[in-house]
Amino acid sequence: AYADWSDFKIYLNDVGLMCAMAGITPDILLEGNALFTEFKGVVTEQFVLQQLISNSIQPYYWAPENKTSEVDFLIQKANSVVPIEVKSAENVKSRSLRVYYDQYLPDKCIRASLAPFQQQDWMLNVPLYAFQAFLNN
Repeated sequence: AYADWSDFKIYLNDVGLMCAMAGITPDILLEGNALFTEFKGVVTEQFVLQQLISNSIQPYYWAPENKTSEVDFLIQKANSVVPIEVKSAENVKSRSLRVYYDQYLPDKCIRASLAPFQQQDWMLNVPLYAFQAFLNN
């Protein structure tokens, strides 16, 4: 009900098509060269988005009025809004997710990253490889 359609991000329908269109070949993803360093955040967000959509989950995007932070995805689970921050590495800082948490105090905050499962006081880290299984719970 509070969606602001003037503030949005654009994604493609498929991470493989996105990589093909950008000239990101499989060896770039597997070996991790300089080109992948620049695109890994976009590829990782696209991957998580596909997981959400394949589970019939409508994702939204959040940025405060001052645009100093953003949360990659907001989803509705039962009667709660769940913010999801996507990170493409193990070295994860979730400043934007923390800004959202401090402002809205959601029941659950999710960070999807390469780091292992980890429950913190205010956030759950879900490894990217397990994100699909997490959505089914």
